[in-house]
Amino acid sequence: MEMRVAHEQEKSQLREENLKLSVELEPLMEKVEKLQATNMHLEEALHALEARKETVKQWDTQIVEIIQWVSEEKEARGYLQSLATKMTEELDSLKNMSSNTKPVVRPEIGAGVVLWEGGVWK
Repeated sequence: MEMRVAHEQEKSQLREENLKLSVELEPLMEKVEKLQATNMHLEEALHALEARKETVKQWDTQIVEIIQWVSEEKEARGYLQSLATKMTEELDSLKNMSSNTKPVVRPEIGAGVVLWEGGVWK
């Protein structure tokens, strides 16, 4: 009989402890649910930030390409301006040289036929 009483007491204590633990478990479960919801929102925010980061990375790449293109265009413009200046100088030099030359007479064409005179072809 003593064992039965001891067993009933232990059973009662276990039920009380179980009830106590159940009461403690409920707020903990609510906290877990809130933390899971917060975690989900944070993961969504992280994914959005990662997408934004990728977009910014693509923009950076495009900006670098545009800067390189502008640099190449400036270099090409400078080269073409330099070339145009040299050609203008050479043309002016040729004009000056031709205005200072005497008429050219070519015997095979005929005596007295002038091909160049005063900077003008005849």
